[in-house]
Amino acid sequence: MNISKPFLRLTSFLLLGILSFTNSFGQAKDSTSNAKPAHSPKKAVILSALLPGAGQVYNKKAWKVPIIYALGGTCIYFASINYQNYINFRNGFRYVSDTSNHTTMYFISGVGYNKDGLQIGRDDARKMRDLFIIGTLATYALNLLDANVDAQLFDFDMSDNLTLSYQLTGLGFGVRLKF
Repeated sequence: MNISKPFLRLTSFLLLGILSFTNSFGQAKDSTSNAKPAHSPKKAVILSALLPGAGQVYNKKAWKVPIIYALGGTCIYFASINYQNYINFRNGFRYVSDTSNHTTMYFISGVGYNKDGLQIGRDDARKMRDLFIIGTLATYALNLLDANVDAQLFDFDMSDNLTLSYQLTGLGFGVRLKF
């Protein structure tokens, strides 16, 4: 399969962009509490890059793994089906286009196609194959992005203790938000 240079550049740019988000800002660390090992977003992204879904398991979100594999597997399955259809229509188009055959029809799975039908089928199959390959790459990129975001928010305080209080002081009025 021949992949164009702009497509490779775009894919590598997206992958590097996702990997560069590993040093994002989050909540300030409390230095007085018992220090436990930090949950590393970089490790989650690397694990997901090596084995899709491993970063989600590392982030204790294993329920996302079947979704990743179902979506990726579906895209790969339909890309391979459309690739085989593309090969069939391409070969049929070449056969009908060859003037030494003296034929105007080519049969694929019991259905006869003329030259124009073969050309349309070839172009449609190629377009669908390319879209499903892009879908597979997008699934992979979303897997990395999800692993990174979940790792960033792993230690985020999600308690229900949100308060708003106000005080009247001798010097004025003060508002304090407590999260």
